[in-house]
Amino acid sequence: TCSSWRAAPATSPRCSSSLRKKGLRARGQGLGTKLLAGALDYARGQLALPWVLLTCVDGNTGSARVIEKNGGVLLDKLDGVIDGRPRVTRRYRIEL
Repeated sequence: TCSSWRAAPATSPRCSSSLRKKGLRARGQGLGTKLLAGALDYARGQLALPWVLLTCVDGNTGSARVIEKNGGVLLDKLDGVIDGRPRVTRRYRIEL
């Protein structure tokens, strides 16, 4: 479901398709940035984590911008294979 943090709600295909079916558009409104900010507040306050590691696919500029707007610092880019396809993953660290 869209409210489950275990399944990465902002990128869940189930969540995205249900929004599209209802004719709702969420891109460009800063919702991802606000969602991540809330998750970081929770990680900082409730979990007392010193930092978090976030990843996104190299070509996903929207996700990269959301992470960077929330203080993400690019650590590196990793080449790998996911589901049989080559993929470059960007790794970011955010100090809490």
